[in-house]
Amino acid sequence: MDIFWGILSAFFFSLTFVLNQSMSYIGGNWLWTASLRFLFMLPLFILVVAFQKNRGFRRIYNVIKINWKSWVIWSNVGFAFFYIPLTLASTLVPAWIVASTWQLTIIAGSLIAPLIEETPEKKRNSRISKNDFFCFIIILIGITIIELQQISLKCNILTLFIALGLMIISAFSYPLGNRKIMKINKGGLSLNTGERILAMLICSTPVWLICSCIGFLQNGMPSEEQLVLSISVAVFSGLIATYLFFYATHLSQKNKNRLATVEATQSLEVIFTMLLGVLFLGDTLPNISKIIGILFVLIGMVLKVLQINVYRRNY
Repeated sequence: MDIFWGILSAFFFSLTFVLNQSMSYIGGNWLWTASLRFLFMLPLFILVVAFQKNRGFRRIYNVIKINWKSWVIWSNVGFAFFYIPLTLASTLVPAWIVASTWQLTIIAGSLIAPLIEETPEKKRNSRISKNDFFCFIIILIGITIIELQQISLKCNILTLFIALGLMIISAFSYPLGNRKIMKINKGGLSLNTGERILAMLICSTPVWLICSCIGFLQNGMPSEEQLVLSISVAVFSGLIATYLFFYATHLSQKNKNRLATVEATQSLEVIFTMLLGVLFLGDTLPNISKIIGILFVLIGMVLKVLQINVYRRNY
């Protein structure tokens, strides 16, 4: 089920790219776009925790208090260092390029895994296997085919490289922050998925307030249309997608290979974003090159899932 939740989260995450591009079309300030998503997420997750059977507000306070520096640092890595560069990149290049480049996070999670483990044995077990590497390469070949075909038609090279640099920061920050928080969260006072996200939101709120102040000084208050789109991002991507993805990683966190597979499901964002772009942004239908790229992505994902299923049957 963790893989299914990962795929479903990829669909809702893909709405981020489409809605962010829509906000850039209407001239919305990108700092407002970045900050409003998380500022709107905060009351949503307060409600999520409030409606839990055992309200976890005191537990959240106690957990953050025990190790507040680590919570603040890694919450901002997982949220601010992930979303601020991604939002800025969305103003520079089309949504499908952002979605395609974002798939660097597929291998980013696996590359950083050995670096954050404490013991040599855990570091060794967290390394990318040959089968994983093969599946990742197939997925990235598909993404590259999609991206290169589009780049040759539309993109300024300098703008593309700036966006690429921003997306590299974003793609590594998201799994790094998430994995470090999962490690910090282990123990007797560990938080569940909703509580963990709320704790990260609380710890990163000062950054979003600063972004809002800068956005206000640059462009004043956000427009009504930007507010509506930001609320949509907060609900679909911030609440639904984030909860589903964090829940999927929570289910698979004890198996590093399976965790890498859940993270790899995010490659489907490329396909979802492309289809949503056709439906809502007036993008053209996929040509042969795009279809070939999509097939590579799907083949890589199917092989990765089949590999996990074979592993489960054998062990």
